[in-house]
Amino acid sequence: MRTRTAAAAAALLTAALTACSGASGDAEPVKTVTTTVTPSPAPAAEDTTQACYDALYERAATAAGEVAFEPTPAPCAQLGDSEYLEAYMESLQAANEAALEERQRQRDEAEQQDQ
Repeated sequence: MRTRTAAAAAALLTAALTACSGASGDAEPVKTVTTTVTPSPAPAAEDTTQACYDALYERAATAAGEVAFEPTPAPCAQLGDSEYLEAYMESLQAANEAALEERQRQRDEAEQQDQ
């Protein structure tokens, strides 16, 4: 049994060393460089996205309570699902932050008047 184990280990070591050796000992490993290029949206697409965002922000800012995801505002009709969802979420967040800032301003003003 020991003979088989020793023979198997020697065969594996020989195979590993053979696989690692090359034609010349001075050759350097080939370096692989990977770059990812994300295309920037065309200016027209940015305008469409901004118009959609503005329409959704207006809807969120004037809504009392829940903001409807549909119907899709006209400026958003040209956007894909992911772009629409991103504009929807960003506009909701911005409208919520603006509302919180306004409420804080009102609290601070009321507190000043009470003093």
